[in-house]
Amino acid sequence: MRLLNADTLKPEFFQADVPRYAVLSHRWGEEEVTYEDIRTGRDVAQLKGYYKLRMSAQVAKATGYDYIWIDTCSIDKSSSAELSEAINSMFKWYKASAECIAYLSDIEGNRSILESRWFSRGWTLQEMIALKQVNFYDRYWEPRGSKSDWKAAIQEHTGIPSGAPWMEPLQEIIVRENDDESIFAWMALPGEALDANFWGLLAPSPAYFRGSRNYSIPRYKTWRTGDPVEITNKGLKLSLTLCLIPEDKSRTQFLAVLNCSQSSGHAASASDSFTITLQKVSEFEDQYARVRPDKLRSIDNMVLTGQDQTAAHPIFVRSDPRPTDPVLGFCADRL
Repeated sequence: MRLLNADTLKPEFFQADVPRYAVLSHRWGEEEVTYEDIRTGRDVAQLKGYYKLRMSAQVAKATGYDYIWIDTCSIDKSSSAELSEAINSMFKWYKASAECIAYLSDIEGNRSILESRWFSRGWTLQEMIALKQVNFYDRYWEPRGSKSDWKAAIQEHTGIPSGAPWMEPLQEIIVRENDDESIFAWMALPGEALDANFWGLLAPSPAYFRGSRNYSIPRYKTWRTGDPVEITNKGLKLSLTLCLIPEDKSRTQFLAVLNCSQSSGHAASASDSFTITLQKVSEFEDQYARVRPDKLRSIDNMVLTGQDQTAAHPIFVRSDPRPTDPVLGFCADRL
């Protein structure tokens, strides 16, 4: 990862032995200092965002950190591969930081921090859950208390329960606002897969995305149906191309094709996509559960040439599948 030296304001790259660092959380403003600005030697002191950069580095240094991570200038956004990796690694980087400096540029005087538009940012939810130590600063860099100080008020204002597992709200928000199906392409380790027979489509923890950094949306969205994913009282409703698994005698297990690729580039071929395994758990409704979450299967000739495999099927997948509930009907063996 790339960190900014709090003394020199120059980025340094760390592959291993990453030093303790703070992170800056903020709303973007005019003329933010970018990695490209620093790399090309631009006179960044003339940019409006330079003051925020310098002050956040000073605060980090004053609180005991020689390095700070800032999204605007710690990521090379001209590299699609680095940008994709950064997005997938963001939660891990937040969680690994020693402290978060939350800059509320629209708060001054007697205004409560809860009035800040910072709380409406898309990344705020992830940061508030991942970060243990968050300290707030107003427009003039005056300290306004910590996450712990505002704990009850933040919970009431945002509706985020204290200590809530990240997977309850964050993945659902991503599903509502983004059509990237790689969020369903997480994997469990073989030992973890034995913990339960049936799984939902959302990951139990960030650790299950450990191998997702190279996933991308194909250039040509071959498997996209156009139907949105919906969160309902019957579970996630979505349309996926399903292919029966020939070796499954129960005829309840399917390969579900996801519209994403395992390659680092934006793959153009349908064969670059891959599948997860789903099992039908009800005779009476289109209820499915994920099985074998320790495996992702590349698309092969069986999928590409199978009969009636181009049609997408609307299905429901509960977060906590209930295949043993009598109302759901049969419960076939696992693959």
